[in-house]
Amino acid sequence: MNRICIKELHLNEVLDTRHEDINESQSVSQIYSKDSLDRFGDDLCEVLVSYLSLEQRFRFECLSKRYQRLLFTAQIYDNKMSQYLLSHVLSAEELSELSVEVKTKLETHLMANQKTIHEMKTELKSLRSKLKTNEGIVNELKTRSPEMKELNDQY
Repeated sequence: MNRICIKELHLNEVLDTRHEDINESQSVSQIYSKDSLDRFGDDLCEVLVSYLSLEQRFRFECLSKRYQRLLFTAQIYDNKMSQYLLSHVLSAEELSELSVEVKTKLETHLMANQKTIHEMKTELKSLRSKLKTNEGIVNELKTRSPEMKELNDQY
């Protein structure tokens, strides 16, 4: 009799936990139904974002983490964005100063590369001349080797 009561209690506990799981899944689905944007695929969101202007993109960025990922990870750049950045972020003077700075950095980098190329060329020439002299010595030793063998055999 005790075994039957224990089995019935255990069965009731299992049924109760299943009922709780169903309630939890319903509440989770209700939460996700509120954030319906999070259920869209990344590709669809990317298409939707591409139709927004730059100002709207930055304004709607706070709506969803997916928007933030698309704006900054996918790096959606277009003419509107570059025009916005040029007109609002950098003035013409700053842009010219920046271009001069970049130009000087490139020139110094190129000069350093030219110096290293020149040094490498001179080193290559010296190595070639050493190689030629070494080949001459090797050839001379090859021609003298029969004479050396005869001398070694005599002594």
